[in-house]
Amino acid sequence: MVHNVRLRRFVRKHLPEAALTRLRAIRKGARAYTAALRTTRQAESKTKPKPKAAPPAKRPAPPETQIFSRLSRGEPIDAVAASTARELVQAERSTTAVSFADALASKPETATAGHLAAAVVAVHRRLPELAMTEFAAVPAGVWRANATAEYLSAAYRCDRPQAVAAIRQFVADRPDELGPQDFYEAVRYAFLSDELELANQAYTLLVERAAERPSAWEDAETEIAWLKPWMTRKRGVTAPRPPAGQVPVALIDYRQPGREKTSQNIGDHVQTLASLGHLVRHQNVSFHGPDELTEFVTEMQQQVRTERRLDSPPAEVALYTADRDASNYEAFPEGTWMLAFGWYMHPLFGVRHDFPMHPSLRPLFVSFHCNKREMLTDDAIEYLRRYGPIGCRDWTTVDLLLSLDVPAFFSGCLTTTVDTVFPPAERAAQPATVYVDVPPEQVPAGSDAVRHSYVAVKRRDFVRNMRDAVALLERYRREYTKVVTSRLHCYLPTRSLGLEVDFQPKSRADVRFNGLIDIDDIEFERIRTGMLARLETVMSAILAGKPESEVYELWRNACADVVAAARERHVAADPLPEPTLNIGEVVERVRGSMASMGPTFSDPVDVAVRLNAGDVDRLPRTLASLQAKASRPIRVWLLATGCGPDQHQRIRDAFPDLSVNWLSCDGSAADLRLLLLPELLRDLDRVTVLPPVAVVQGDIAELAGTDLGSHPIAARTTLGTRASSGFGRFYGAARRLHPDATAAHELFRRVHARHAFDFDAFDTEVIVADLARMRADRLTSGFLPYAERFGMTAAEVLTLYAGPDRAVLPPEWAHVPTNERVAEPQLVYWPGKAKPWQRRYVARRELWQQLATADPR
Repeated sequence: MVHNVRLRRFVRKHLPEAALTRLRAIRKGARAYTAALRTTRQAESKTKPKPKAAPPAKRPAPPETQIFSRLSRGEPIDAVAASTARELVQAERSTTAVSFADALASKPETATAGHLAAAVVAVHRRLPELAMTEFAAVPAGVWRANATAEYLSAAYRCDRPQAVAAIRQFVADRPDELGPQDFYEAVRYAFLSDELELANQAYTLLVERAAERPSAWEDAETEIAWLKPWMTRKRGVTAPRPPAGQVPVALIDYRQPGREKTSQNIGDHVQTLASLGHLVRHQNVSFHGPDELTEFVTEMQQQVRTERRLDSPPAEVALYTADRDASNYEAFPEGTWMLAFGWYMHPLFGVRHDFPMHPSLRPLFVSFHCNKREMLTDDAIEYLRRYGPIGCRDWTTVDLLLSLDVPAFFSGCLTTTVDTVFPPAERAAQPATVYVDVPPEQVPAGSDAVRHSYVAVKRRDFVRNMRDAVALLERYRREYTKVVTSRLHCYLPTRSLGLEVDFQPKSRADVRFNGLIDIDDIEFERIRTGMLARLETVMSAILAGKPESEVYELWRNACADVVAAARERHVAADPLPEPTLNIGEVVERVRGSMASMGPTFSDPVDVAVRLNAGDVDRLPRTLASLQAKASRPIRVWLLATGCGPDQHQRIRDAFPDLSVNWLSCDGSAADLRLLLLPELLRDLDRVTVLPPVAVVQGDIAELAGTDLGSHPIAARTTLGTRASSGFGRFYGAARRLHPDATAAHELFRRVHARHAFDFDAFDTEVIVADLARMRADRLTSGFLPYAERFGMTAAEVLTLYAGPDRAVLPPEWAHVPTNERVAEPQLVYWPGKAKPWQRRYVARRELWQQLATADPR
């Protein structure tokens, strides 16, 4: 009892009030639950016993409910704070996690724990700069003991030498607070930094620490075994040339040092099988290399369908395997040929793409897909140009690459040709359907179901996986007549084998399916025959030992017509229909509703606010802060919904000396205020857009006077790697169009035709807008159809309009305190769920609470 009293005193003293409030509520709820449970059990004991039902699944307790008990067991508050923050984020409760961490950081006695928790949360929210700011306030011994993985993640992204220096210190000092999982993280980030000797040293310590503490990390043995073969690798090693006369050719495999990111999809090996068909069609080729590999490839050569066999001149091929996601850490002879295909989606350890590929490889890109801005670095783009044209699996990748001036064309998918190595065979005697990666509830009782993704794939060697891929396709074509699947690399290969296929992807609007979904037999055959013809030409030259320059010249000539057609298509989108909304009528209705009040000023700063009825009570604080330090008069334009004379009068009474113009934007104008702005304020050439809830601490005239240069707007770059992609915004809009694949694919083409991939997205809460330029560009009439046709939000449409053509507002003038730390912010606002008037703690809320304002009521 004494111990519990002391604990309560400690917690009351050291935890912030917001955290205490939450904990008290939890304790009160727990007591109520216990009392209700006791009453229920007493009532049940008086009734006739009933058969016991299966107990309901036990829900895990919320992380914050464990704080008292963990502290009572003597766990350090730093450890409790870091793990609680981590668990909250993993439970998709980021807002609570941010409030929890910032509340702790706001009190001197818990500041270290708070900064540590805030750093952990920032890493998981993909805000590495914020994380490093928070880590700077935490002693090294504290973050080493509680957040090594998060520290190295943030440091690697913000300051790679700092991450490497930290790992060198780990290796030199071997701190006791580092467990085996911490040394695993050291191996990861040393390897990612191409500090391979350092990675090997950290690996040795991982092995030692795991032996010393066998129960510290249950995955230690598995990860140690997986990493071992990679620890002796070097980067970019050139292997000896094979014997004279042998042409080196690599087949794609899918292993990498990150076990979790190694493919476990047997469909990937189906792709490699299809690519192999283009090599083994040539019947007079002999293969050299590892016995199991050459034996398998020779078997496939003997299985080639009669009509696909090519009586080519004799040739000798030296076979290699190349890991798609880690080829630079293997060794190949100079000039090793490889068909490069598939989705380049798996970064090393989930962090960095190993692209461009090994310098000794000579890729021919067919059936290629990419949509990751992190992969398409300047070096990667030059690499694709060098080895182009790029045959793309889908039209979206074609348009993406053409936007970057990379020659590209639609090749379709290699797996349309997988039938090359499957000669005619007996079919199922009776109709039978197999369901491949279909949700269990959609599989009829008694029907066969198959999964293409399973862990054994990543553990097995290349030849075993290739044989499994062959066996799987043999099973499909011999035992079934129809396939129902959500997998692209089941849909296309089984269709190639002649089965009836019902393709049911999770999203028909998926960026990967543009040109592959809903195609008829004629289009399918066009893809297959085109793939066969183009690759026959270049593969014949490769096997004949032709020089690299001649092979690529043949490739360019073979693809010239389809590249030209793709370029013409890329820029030839028909104009969208005129908007169905009568813009003139809507604008006149809104302008006709204008209610103006307050004095008239010359040369005012024009400020527009999109105001909803729920924010009227808070608007006075924003307006008060806006006036406080303004060096020029302010004229406010309230683009309002749900507001009437009562609200108008409240603002007039509170701010009699402020020029305010109310425009009623109810109805069709409500969601389009941002796009209608140039027309609604047609008498203005420039306006500054602010959120209804904000604290302005600087001179608004300074923000309004931002130099736009030749740009139509100035806006703040969106923070966080998850949200920072402009095209990510467009792809998100397209995904919402499911199941309308046609509309989604049309949107993909239009956005790539307008902008080069990729650019930084921007926030639309704080904007300085050149309305005259927007009117000249026909923003409203020209881009409103994107909202109507594709359901894009006004923010998405404005992003499409401006793209990278904007001036960048500094952080001081659009500060979001939950996402960054700014020493002297000039404008603060709180998007998202956490607001400064709520009981939940949010950073910088004191700025809101300290605002003095007249009572608008």
